[in-house]
Parts: sequence; structure tokens; C-alpha cells
Amino acid sequence: MIRKVLDISRHQEYFDPQKAKKQGIDGVMIRGAYGFSEDSHFLCFALAAHSAGLAVGSYISATWHYAQISPSYEDAKRNARRQAQAYVKILKKAPINSFAALHLELESGNTCLLTAQQLTECANLFLNILKKHGYRPLLYCSIAWLFYRMDETRCKYPLWLSYYYFNSVRDVDFNTPTAKNGCLPDTDWGQKMKALGPRLALWQFGYKSGGRAYGTGSENINKNWAYQPLKRFLPFRPTRVLF
Repeated sequence: MIRKVLDISRHQEYFDPQKAKKQGIDGVMIRGAYGFSEDSHFLCFALAAHSAGLAVGSYISATWHYAQISPSYEDAKRNARRQAQAYVKILKKAPINSFAALHLELESGNTCLLTAQQLTECANLFLNILKKHGYRPLLYCSIAWLFYRMDETRCKYPLWLSYYYFNSVRDVDFNTPTAKNGCLPDTDWGQKMKALGPRLALWQFGYKSGGRAYGTGSENINKNWAYQPLKRFLPFRPTRVLF
């Protein structure tokens, strides 16, 4: 059974999980951190979503691969480890019962000096730390990023991939025929995603419009299909984290 998931952060301003649930949303992936800094809305969104019975996952927008932060491979490994440790401390504050994801991209004006193999090894190092602490690791990036910037064959963990294959002001929603029931498009990238088989855990197919209908404060919202079960019970006991 596939499930409907929203990706939310402080950019949504507020979130009404009951409204989202009434619209058929099964879970949320909440940004927990940007680099070393906790997302200002993470904890309140996580507690509210958990109280409403939604699956609660999280992701970090990583910066350890940026050239100005990590000008060398050794720097990248060290900073990936440090950001993973900081992220675990943030996760421990919240009732996470779904995936914990590493989000890799390059914001405008930034560069990455790592080779595909180096970037993949650093990502695996980061996700290994999440696994060590009992979380369900997930690599979150665009389909192009996975194949152009990483060594896809060496990625150890399930994938959350973004791929927007349309061109309109109001993009596809969960009930749009071209994306209904999580059907991947018959395009070159769509075929690559299909070939990933069970490695594909989530597909982010839309990012514009519809947010307020799902209880968020912004009109734009990232919409996702989940192909793997969302929830796995983790007892919520905020504690001091030792590494």
C-alpha cells in the first residue's frame, strides 16, 4: 500500500495535522536541521503530527559537502560525522517513528569539490551514524543528483528522490491522473526510478500549490508518495546522546 507524505519545514510557517489527516495524508517528513542548526519549527511540528497519529519522519539539509565548508575529502568526512552527530541530538528531542533522511543538494552560489565516489562514501558515513542510533536512514536528493553527482551503485540505503516532470503553474497533486497512486512517469528518468525497485522508498513529485488545503501556512508544499511502510515504533525518551 502506498502512502501520502508531506515535506514540511519552517518555510510552511504553521501546520494543522488534523486538516492534513482529513485530506488523506499519512505522514510528514519534517526538516530537523539546516547544517548544524535546528529548524525553528521542527519540534512543534513533530509533536503536533505525532499527536494526530501521523507518521513522523525527518530530514537534514546538509552543508558538509559545500566547498566553502569542506575544501577537501578529509574535511568532508569530518564535517559529515559532526553534522550527523548534531542531527541525532536534535532527533532525540522528537517522537520520530519513521525515516530520518540526509538531504543533499547545492544551493545557488555554492559548489562541491568531491568526486562521486567521495560524496557517496561521506553520505554512507553520515547515514551509518543514524542507523547506529536506531533510525531508519534514507538518502534524499533529486534523481539527477543521484546519477550525475554520486555513485548510485554504492549507495547503501533506501532512496527518497525528487523528480518533477511537468511544466505548469499549478503542478500535480495526489489525485492528478499522471501521478495518481504513485505511478512513475514513462520518461527516461521515470524508467531509471522504476529500475531501482524496492530501493525507492519515496518519490517527491510535486512542490507547487495546494499547501493550504493540507493545513500549512504556505501555498507551496512538497508532495510525496511513499512505497515503503512509514511507521516503525521507537519509544520517545529524550535523552543525552553519547557518541
